[in-house]
Amino acid sequence: MKKFALVLLPLLLTSCGEDGNINSIFTSSEHEEALDALVYKAERLYDDGEYEQALETLEKAGKINNTLEDVNVLKSYVYLSLAKIDAFQITKNLINLSNDKSSNNDDAADTLGKLSSIVGISKDDIEQYLGDEEKADTLPDEFQAIPLYLPRSAEEARTSESLVVSNLNKAIATICPYVNDGAKPKSDADTNAAADYRHTEEQCQKFAGERYLNGKSHLVWILAHLTEALAFHSVVLYTEENQSSPSLLRRADALEKIPQTLENLSTYVSAVKSLSDSIEQILPTEKEKAAKSMLTGIFNDLNSVQLGLAEIAGVPDSVKKSLNDAITTLTEQKEKLQQSASTDDTQSEDKDLGAAALKDQLTSTIKTQVGDQVTELLEKQNDATAEEKKQLVEACAAYEIIAETALQGCDGITTTE
Repeated sequence: MKKFALVLLPLLLTSCGEDGNINSIFTSSEHEEALDALVYKAERLYDDGEYEQALETLEKAGKINNTLEDVNVLKSYVYLSLAKIDAFQITKNLINLSNDKSSNNDDAADTLGKLSSIVGISKDDIEQYLGDEEKADTLPDEFQAIPLYLPRSAEEARTSESLVVSNLNKAIATICPYVNDGAKPKSDADTNAAADYRHTEEQCQKFAGERYLNGKSHLVWILAHLTEALAFHSVVLYTEENQSSPSLLRRADALEKIPQTLENLSTYVSAVKSLSDSIEQILPTEKEKAAKSMLTGIFNDLNSVQLGLAEIAGVPDSVKKSLNDAITTLTEQKEKLQQSASTDDTQSEDKDLGAAALKDQLTSTIKTQVGDQVTELLEKQNDATAEEKKQLVEACAAYEIIAETALQGCDGITTTE
């Protein structure tokens, strides 16, 4: 039997005063006994794994007073459990990752990939609620057996009937009024980074009373945002059950099988353009498209995790190091892109640099592969016809979409005889 106190991971929390009862501030004495009985019953149901009944009981308590801190903190943990999130397993995986010297803990993409098994997003879940499979008749032969899903918007996923994502969204909405402003990332006009709309005053009215459960509130905030990031990652970098590599990487590998020769140039260009089109839809960086995307959802979730960790005293380095290192590196990458964009007005105006930084990490292997392939083809341009040179220009354009930067040597192509 899982005890509520254990699920809250008290070993991570050193904040004081977390057992304070503030019901008397909000309720008349005639309701206090009924409220206490409902909360006690909900805790027992939670301990017994009866999450739906625990939620129903907390809803009854909310009808008496829907602002009580202890009711809503417990309710947010119930939503986590309904999403089938195991707080202990997450903590164990984070500790293992921090201690794994072979891991690239400075890379958010690598960290997300190693943690993604924590969240049980099934293929059926993706197909029904989170993404749309690419139509096979639009794909080149090389990609026919490698399925991809185009993610739906973050908001559409959160308000869907996805067991995991919808309950995580409810957990965040429930706990948001009880977390510090410092745990909520702000929009950034300098980098076109969109804020999480769920954190705005309109969506998240801050609790005006005194709060006693700071550690527990911020812990559920961290867990819900982290696992939502992992859920979105499962869609963005979809991996078939019988495969170890995401489909995007497998498609990049399939390009390697096309000989980089002028005789096969048309086949290669068709395939690399298809790959770049898919990446542009899955990992959008144009600011209006990015603002609604799962890519930006992941970026904002990770920022919320890092800021939330800073609001809890005493979290061991063994738990937070891998996440903090990865998110710090991602933020530094965004700042580098901002510095580069300062010399390119169009890039600065049009790109969400937070999304671009995360895309840069998620596609690092693909960029290298495609860059090497196109470079090999460019070495043959002296023997190419005018039509083949136009195709080389198309290959360069596809690379630029994937990498968000031009490939060296592409600007030297002449398309006239």
